[in-house]
Amino acid sequence: MKWVTRRNARVNRIATAWLVRRFVDPRPEFLFVEADQVAEVQDVPEAAGLRAISRGFPLVARDDHEAIEKAAFLYDALYAALQRGGSA
Repeated sequence: MKWVTRRNARVNRIATAWLVRRFVDPRPEFLFVEADQVAEVQDVPEAAGLRAISRGFPLVARDDHEAIEKAAFLYDALYAALQRGGSA
C-alpha cells in the first residue's frame, strides 16, 4: 500500500512510519513529497473519505482524549481489514 507524507520527515512522521510498518502494513511504500503536493498525491476517493471522517472526530468529542477514544473504532476496523489481507 502507498503512504504519502511530507519530505524531510521528523520525529512524528518517522514514528508514524515505524508504526505503519510494524503494525499495519509490513510492506509499505512511503512517498515523500513537498508539503504543497501531499493533498494532490493523496487525492483519491478513499483518502478523501477517511480524511473527512477523521476531521469529524474532534467535532463530536468534548476533548482530545474523547476524540482519540471515538477514532479508535475506525482505526481498529481498518487495522482488522488490513490484517485479513483487505485493502484500504
